[in-house]
Amino acid sequence: MKLCSCYIILFLLIFFHSAKSTTWITKENGNWADSSIWLSGVMPAYSTNDTILIRDTVYFDTDIFLNAGAFMQIDSLGGALCGHHNIYVYSGARFHKHGALNVDSLYISGGTVDFIIGGPFLMWYAKVSNGGYFKITAYLSYCMCPWDTCFIPILPVDPIDTTINNSYTVFPNPSNGNFLL
Repeated sequence: MKLCSCYIILFLLIFFHSAKSTTWITKENGNWADSSIWLSGVMPAYSTNDTILIRDTVYFDTDIFLNAGAFMQIDSLGGALCGHHNIYVYSGARFHKHGALNVDSLYISGGTVDFIIGGPFLMWYAKVSNGGYFKITAYLSYCMCPWDTCFIPILPVDPIDTTINNSYTVFPNPSNGNFLL
C-alpha cells in the first residue's frame, strides 16, 4: 500500500510540475523564432497555454494559437505584433491589444479579445464563434497602410476615418459567426 501511495505522489508531482504556466516577455525587436528577443533566452511555442507579453516589435512567421489558460498582451509603449498569418483565440484564452497589430485574420473561437486604447491595427478578417467575445474600446487608430508597417514608419495617409470614438462590443450569438469592421 505504501508503494502504491509513493507512485501516486510521484505522479502528482510530475503532473503539477508539467502543468506549470510560463510567462514569456520580449526584450528587443525581432522575429518570434529568434530566442535572443525573449527575456528567458528561449522562444515560446506558437501554440500555447502560457502568458506572452509583447513589449517590442515582434514579427511572427506562422499562425499563433492561444489555447485555454493562455494570455497574450501587446503593450502600448512600443509593443507590436506583425505577420502575414492568423491568430486563433480558443475558449479560456485572452488576448489584449494595446500596441500595434498587423495580422491576416483573427479567429475567436470561445476566447476573449480586447482591443484597448493604443496603437494601430491592420486586420483583413475576424470571425467570432462558439461564444467568443471581441471588444473594441476607446480611441484606436487603424490604417489602410502599406503592409509590414511594424518595421517601417507609418507615413501619414488620408484615411477615410482614423478614429473609433466609442466602445463597441460584439455579441456573436445569435449570428453566423462573422464580424466585419
